[in-house]
Amino acid sequence: PLDGDGQQNGQVVDPVALLVPNAPTATWMRTYGTLQVEQPTDMVPTADGGYLVTAYWYDLTQSPSSLTARPYLLKLDSAGRLEWSRFAEPNSSPQLNFFPGYAMSASDGGYLIAGTRSPSIYEPDELVLLKVDARGDLVWQRAYVLNSPYLYGVFPTPDGGYMAFGYFEARIGDSWRHDTWLAKLDAQGNLLWQKAIARPELDSVVDEGTAVGDGYVFVGVALTKPGDPSRYVLYYYILKLDRNGEILWDKKFSVPIGSPACSPSWKPRKIVPTPDGGYVILDHCDQPNAFSEGDVLLLRLDGEGNLLWARRYGMEHPVTEVGNDLLLTPDGGYLVAGYRYTPESSTSGWLLKLDAAGNVEWERVYGGPPSPGPYSYDFLFRVFAVDGGYIAFGQTHRFSSWAGTSYNTGDIWVLRLDAQGRIANCSPSVMQGGGSPPTAEVPFEVFAPQDPAYSSWIVSEPDPRIAPSSASYVFHEGFLTETGTQCGE
Repeated sequence: PLDGDGQQNGQVVDPVALLVPNAPTATWMRTYGTLQVEQPTDMVPTADGGYLVTAYWYDLTQSPSSLTARPYLLKLDSAGRLEWSRFAEPNSSPQLNFFPGYAMSASDGGYLIAGTRSPSIYEPDELVLLKVDARGDLVWQRAYVLNSPYLYGVFPTPDGGYMAFGYFEARIGDSWRHDTWLAKLDAQGNLLWQKAIARPELDSVVDEGTAVGDGYVFVGVALTKPGDPSRYVLYYYILKLDRNGEILWDKKFSVPIGSPACSPSWKPRKIVPTPDGGYVILDHCDQPNAFSEGDVLLLRLDGEGNLLWARRYGMEHPVTEVGNDLLLTPDGGYLVAGYRYTPESSTSGWLLKLDAAGNVEWERVYGGPPSPGPYSYDFLFRVFAVDGGYIAFGQTHRFSSWAGTSYNTGDIWVLRLDAQGRIANCSPSVMQGGGSPPTAEVPFEVFAPQDPAYSSWIVSEPDPRIAPSSASYVFHEGFLTETGTQCGE
């Protein structure tokens, strides 16, 4: 779905046999699961060189009306071997769904697991924090009733605490407005302060954020009509906050909706600080008037939030690429992890390596055409740099016990890769690579309308505030196992 300017004539990458004599012997690919349904959510490197994986699972022995999502933890060593697993159940009835979306390492060698607890998939109503030690045993837990806020993310802060963020619905006269919500927690999960950040009469919701120096930076997207009722504008805004949540500066830039160059998505996937004090934003760029095709979009900013360049990456229609994670690589470049969709093979895990200027160096596709059966749902969610290469994490249908079925589920998937994204002794049915998807510059414009609603921020206490909850959980020994090693070693 790139615009046809005569210069973008790339094709889907050709398969290559990946018997790599010079690849590190440490490369491998492993899967983990049970006879139930697991949904992996996050992974974080651990102090001992291993990895902690979070997931939730459904017990299929329950009746459909009583199925509940339960959090699951897996500890892997540096070679991907399973050391231990835990699952948690609530000390309450009825048992509510708990989706552990975020895993973070703690300074004492333990981990913080954060997520939402809800009566249904569509109604998150509590923020739950579980602190476990290095063995996965529960140390403390906190829960907060969110009332109207909706959780979008949690990240660690330099003081050892955490920042939760999302949005809530504010009543403005006869209508509703979506405002940004921030909640600062200390190292024990106690609430220190909350902030509501809004613009008069406008939705303003941050989608991703991270700690930077002694403060925070957030990116959001909003839709508006700047003066001309016939011209919609979808614009990004960048907020730089101090440690107390006060705004230091903001920047805005946009692409008019309907532009042949790009129609950015409604939710940026990632914002990452760069060594020179700037930032990189990962998003998805849709083809105008089409909701099923698109490309990866990267935006490079300087330290004051000014846009340096914006570029899209992807194959021609009907292939779709989506980025879920963005890594700054040791050589100063970038690595995008996500998936590629093609009508022939559904979705495959996908890595895209770029240099510091955003030029393509290589790409890899993991999963390949399904056999047997018409379905394959393979995704990469996270990627990290490790000694001599990378570790990628996701979910695989192709290499799970569900392969060949129509179920949109699979096993937890971890891949140890060399510096070129390869695994030794893998066939083309596991991995493809060697291509270079076409790229295109995206002509963003600085967005600075004169309407005061666009230039003034309101920082206040949210109403209603989140409040402590009595929710609590107990951990049990897990029964999840390693289900396969497809190649490597």
